[in-house]
Amino acid sequence: MGETKIEDLLLEFCNISEDRCAGREAQKTLPKKIFGYFCTYFPVEIVHAAGLLPMRILGERKSLVHVDAYLPSFGCSFVRTAMELVLDGSLDHLSGVGFSHTCDSIQVLSGVWSTVFKNQFVTNIIFPSKLNDPASFRFLLRELELFKKSLEEFLDISIGEEQLRNSIHVYQKKRSLLNDLYGLRKRYSGSLKGSDILSVVNSGMLMDPEHHNRMLEQLLDLVKESAAPEEDWQSRAKVVLAGNICAFPDIVKIIEDSGAVVVDDLLCTGARSFMRAADSHESAEETDALSYIAGLYLNKFPCPAKYHSEIKRDEALLASVEDSGAEGVIFLLIRLCDPYAHDYTLLKKTLVKKGCPSLVVEYEQQTSSFEQIQTRVGAFVESIKR
Repeated sequence: MGETKIEDLLLEFCNISEDRCAGREAQKTLPKKIFGYFCTYFPVEIVHAAGLLPMRILGERKSLVHVDAYLPSFGCSFVRTAMELVLDGSLDHLSGVGFSHTCDSIQVLSGVWSTVFKNQFVTNIIFPSKLNDPASFRFLLRELELFKKSLEEFLDISIGEEQLRNSIHVYQKKRSLLNDLYGLRKRYSGSLKGSDILSVVNSGMLMDPEHHNRMLEQLLDLVKESAAPEEDWQSRAKVVLAGNICAFPDIVKIIEDSGAVVVDDLLCTGARSFMRAADSHESAEETDALSYIAGLYLNKFPCPAKYHSEIKRDEALLASVEDSGAEGVIFLLIRLCDPYAHDYTLLKKTLVKKGCPSLVVEYEQQTSSFEQIQTRVGAFVESIKR
């Protein structure tokens, strides 16, 4: 009975995560307007406190028809797909869009988007690249104050401390629940598929966070009650996934169908969406809300576009491998993503020194045929288990 409930709940997470433009049809019945954003370094708490529903734009598998007139062909498929979605009307349900300073491609997208769609509310937060610098806190706090003010003017509302603190609590609870879920996966290796975990995380970027929290609590209870690994999981190659945006859990399913079991990940749309660089003992009640939010985002685990002097991504990857008992690492990289391509070479060197096998899988958001990926992953799995 428990397994059936888990399967039903995971299917619900999956269906939500596969609705790449969540809310396009359902917005008529939603009490909140939807606000799109692109990166985990965007303050969703402020958007939520304004009474909007933050929705991360993750892309969609579709043909690119209009985008070549606006963006070069050598741009990454995530940025090009996002532009295609707004050009063909798929994102007309958004009441506004928020960008944060990450890579050059996103910055180009922001400029083109603002120029083409002058009547849409578009905001840019210049997020510091160096995270643990005192000047970065002061700079980001000012950016958040400007964003909050512009959002208040756009909506003709006032966002108070109480609303901000409530939103902080909602999203901190979400991050804590996701952390607990990852902990359960490590404790009961093989009981939760990597594709299911990714659907759970992705769905939370597309739906009301309070509803997502309730579903997470239910899932955690069910897993604790009836967690049992697949019978053959011990014969599979245990791998850690690393890389950038993986918006389509079916790619992970293909990896698992090729003989691997995902025991942990360091994906932008996986664990890194809620990981912290260090534990903080400061509570939201000890400081004003915007200062807390600024500190919260500066304390995020750094992606390749950010720098934290006390955090080394290669060491974190090795720690993930050791803690989870993984036998190898599979990098999932969107083709033509410069920050992650550069980061991969550094991580690869560290893995080679430690004797940890790895495989890099490059793909585009338009990729629909995965036979080649399946063949390569199958060969990698065989080499590990040999």
